[in-house]
Amino acid sequence: MRTLDQKTSRRKERRRKKGYGSIKVLDENNRTPISCIIRGIYWCVENDIDVINMSFGSSTESRALKKAVQDADKAGILVVAAAGNGGAEEG
Repeated sequence: MRTLDQKTSRRKERRRKKGYGSIKVLDENNRTPISCIIRGIYWCVENDIDVINMSFGSSTESRALKKAVQDADKAGILVVAAAGNGGAEEG
């Protein structure tokens, strides 16, 4: 049985060979439940991803999403997030 360090080393080596990866959590209409975004963040944590780039808007605040982002940060992942994706207000 491999140790956690050996598994992490293997993942890093596979990622080095691939170069980089991408996951998409939004559907074809650029919509998704916050739970899918959270699952995507934890997938990145579990798969030793170095950077998460998020660009989406939401009209609600989510403690669970905030915790997922904090957990990613604690795991050493650089989290980049866009702001102001709501667009210009009419009027």
